[in-house]
Amino acid sequence: MTGKTMKQSTLSHLILAGILTTAFTASLTGCQNTPVKSQSQVVMPQKFNYVLPVGEQSNISTWWQNFHDPVLTSLIEHALQTAPDIREAKARIDEASAVANLANANKGIMVGAGGSITGVNSDVDNPLPSKVRKPLGMLGSDWGDSSLDVDGHAYHLGILASWEPDFFGKKQSDADAAGYAYLATQEKIHGAHMLVAAKIAQAYFQARSKEQEALILKQTQSSLSELRRYAKARFDLGQATRYDIDDIDIKLQGIKAKQDNLSAERQANIRQIAVLSGKTSQDFDLPPSPVNVLKHLPPAPQGYYPSDLLTRRPDIRAKQAQVNALAALHGSAVADQYPRFGINFGVLNGGLSISNNDLDSTGITAGLINANVSVPLFTNGRIKHNIEAADARVQAVMADYDKTLLTALAEVDNSSQLNIALIRQHRNLQNAVKDAELQADHAKKLFNYGRLTFDDMPKARITAQEYEQNLIQNELGQALNLIALYNSLGGGW
Repeated sequence: MTGKTMKQSTLSHLILAGILTTAFTASLTGCQNTPVKSQSQVVMPQKFNYVLPVGEQSNISTWWQNFHDPVLTSLIEHALQTAPDIREAKARIDEASAVANLANANKGIMVGAGGSITGVNSDVDNPLPSKVRKPLGMLGSDWGDSSLDVDGHAYHLGILASWEPDFFGKKQSDADAAGYAYLATQEKIHGAHMLVAAKIAQAYFQARSKEQEALILKQTQSSLSELRRYAKARFDLGQATRYDIDDIDIKLQGIKAKQDNLSAERQANIRQIAVLSGKTSQDFDLPPSPVNVLKHLPPAPQGYYPSDLLTRRPDIRAKQAQVNALAALHGSAVADQYPRFGINFGVLNGGLSISNNDLDSTGITAGLINANVSVPLFTNGRIKHNIEAADARVQAVMADYDKTLLTALAEVDNSSQLNIALIRQHRNLQNAVKDAELQADHAKKLFNYGRLTFDDMPKARITAQEYEQNLIQNELGQALNLIALYNSLGGGW
């Protein structure tokens, strides 16, 4: 290496060192920026008003197993593997994961390879004087001609690498934003699990309640038919009017209409389960269950506190991830105020080959390194306004996070309080059914003793059956509300 080359190399290294030193010094200043305000303004209560905090936490991750219905468990667990909603959520997660990996890849060194080859075919003037060309021509050399035929090729191959040092955290902020966005998307599959399980259970309980109501209606229909036979006999004897018979017929027609409606609603519930499970409704039917699930409802979950919602509910977790993602993008916007640096490395190998017998091929190998810096001097307020917009987006999603949290807290107590009210109502309805059935039995005995007419006895039985229908509706309400309570606590995943 010549002295001149050594001086040039030393100078280039000194320039590079100066740039890096300047960048490091500036980075220390950049680290002193005040972070964006992203704290929740919600003061978390110590406990819920209606959820029992005592005892061991109830299992709500697979809450459907608490109902001890093998058909329900099988339907939900199969749907969690095959449901279209689950498959869509998984695809969204794969997309977000790829985006996050792309953002991380941008932090590293980029390496590329390239090359070229160029053909040369040309006539050029012979630079030798005529007194030199003449003897060469006599010797048969091409250099004796007034022009030379040049035929050859030039080529080069190289490997280039570039790297932008992330002194001010812009790339890291972008990568963090993509990572948090991925986490937010990941919560969608948890939410999809909860949604699919809840919808299947809701449709299942409704279908089973329709089956129970149909049985009660059949009993009521039997009681009315019996009453009609008695009324018809009395009419034939002139002891009843046509109005009495018509009144019973109207009630029988009403029952038939209710039966048709219950059947249609049950089939709609079954089709909903099929769709949620990713099956065609035409080939799907609800298998019988060995248990009457509405008669064996589990107790409400206990042992949970408001702070548990922060880690259990996917919607809250997703909102928190969104806050973090936008806070990271705010950091990226702030980093645009500071210089950006780039370092390029390269190795080049090339050559020139001429097909003249009197010329040799030449080759070259070279190394390359350079550093560059760009400083935003005047952007017409673009950077400033971009930072302000990024901050506003953080504050907006933070407010949405607080709203989601407040709603979740209210949902838990709403479902818990309603559960208590439905249990009390269930107790009262059970007593009413018992009293009505006892009254129907008394009416039958009094009829046998001649104390009551025949129409009084079926009417008492019909009243008892109406209370039984109300009881079924209450049990359905309890089951649906339990699902809501499980979901409000973040159960199902």
